[in-house]
Amino acid sequence: MDRMIKLFVLVMWCAAGIFPVLAGNPLLLPEYVREYRVEFSSQEEAAAATMTLSALPPGKNVLFSCRWDDSNDRHLKTAEVMRETGCPGTFYLCQAGPNYYAGTMKTLVDGGNTVGNHTLSHPRLTEVGAARLWNEIFENRYLYEVRSQLPVTAFALPFCAWRRKDDPTAAARIGKALRHAGMLGAPEYFRDQAVPYGYPVGSFVNSFLITPGDREPDEERFFVEVEQFLRQGATHITLGMHSNHTPAGLEKLRRILASCARRSDWHCCTENEAIARISGAAFTRVEKLHADGAVAVFRLTGPPPASLGWNAPLTGCVGDRRIELPHTMPMPKAIGLFLNRNNLSGRLFKCAEGVPFRAGLFLDPAGSTVLRLENTGGVFCSATSGILRLPGENIRFTIPELEPGRQAVIEIPFHADALVDGEIAVAAELDVEAGEEIYRLWIATRGNFRE
Repeated sequence: MDRMIKLFVLVMWCAAGIFPVLAGNPLLLPEYVREYRVEFSSQEEAAAATMTLSALPPGKNVLFSCRWDDSNDRHLKTAEVMRETGCPGTFYLCQAGPNYYAGTMKTLVDGGNTVGNHTLSHPRLTEVGAARLWNEIFENRYLYEVRSQLPVTAFALPFCAWRRKDDPTAAARIGKALRHAGMLGAPEYFRDQAVPYGYPVGSFVNSFLITPGDREPDEERFFVEVEQFLRQGATHITLGMHSNHTPAGLEKLRRILASCARRSDWHCCTENEAIARISGAAFTRVEKLHADGAVAVFRLTGPPPASLGWNAPLTGCVGDRRIELPHTMPMPKAIGLFLNRNNLSGRLFKCAEGVPFRAGLFLDPAGSTVLRLENTGGVFCSATSGILRLPGENIRFTIPELEPGRQAVIEIPFHADALVDGEIAVAAELDVEAGEEIYRLWIATRGNFRE
């Protein structure tokens, strides 16, 4: 034990499944602080200046993205059209196989697209039990983060199904799983999903979704719906939803996307970027510190890029000026998974090359988890954030700073009703800073903890 630091994390309990609402950060995402200096033409202007945040890049009025569902190879032709027109998007994938991950998925990501969560096996979530509902959403999230080496923050419902006439609790049950799994938004037909999903008001990112046809998109219909949505004040528009295009359909898609890319006031992006811009602006607090002559100094406190899902600058609004505010914290260099398949106590597991840690998570059904983390690299490291994700509860925790070769043991209590019947996955989402790099570590275990 002379090479080990042991901590006990004290948690302020709240009702299982309910997040305390914090001003500016209702989902309790990790936060960091940075400062920006803005120059004005006079001391008086600097002294009077205030700043608000916008989700839109300077000069833009709309965030435009594409949504394509399911794991199939037809995405490659769709992605090629997207690449040629300059319109990246997000592919919402279910579980596939190693060849798909190394082939199709890698090509999609290498082409500037991102991966979204579409559950493990594409069930109707309104018809599955609590354990399967959780695993379908949560496991698919962290597995695709590791496969794509990108955060997964966007979700798409299988069959667009979130309601049942004979089950008024269906939407809330799905929303509870999404919230505790860390999903931040979804481009669906149904907007304002935060309330039925049980998220704090305004904290779940939605989009105006247009589906002009999966085989041969109806160009006229698409542009008619665009104008209808713009009249409704839309600032986030998504095109989708399946890559089933005929050759003629691909040409129609090409014309649609090329037209969108030519709109000077539209910003074409992935859903990750749209979510990061919208959530970043909503969840970040601005404080004016002081004026230094003709320079005003502002402090921003809010989620880092890894938690938002993309390294997208925020936009500061100062009078009639729009200023890009780039993040000062990087995205993860690598994302690793440490899986304790049989919930063995006291075990450390290795990860892929390039992730300089060993780790393990053990869950004691009596009410605590034990996380072990060892720094196997050559530089000092410290955690920027830690979240234990359970079906009915998220718990924030911290780890000590670790020198090379040191190990930490962290005990994290939880409510018994944070678990559900059946075999489930539980994991800690840990972002660790090692030198100048950030690593995301998923430290997971599985078991039927109520037996």
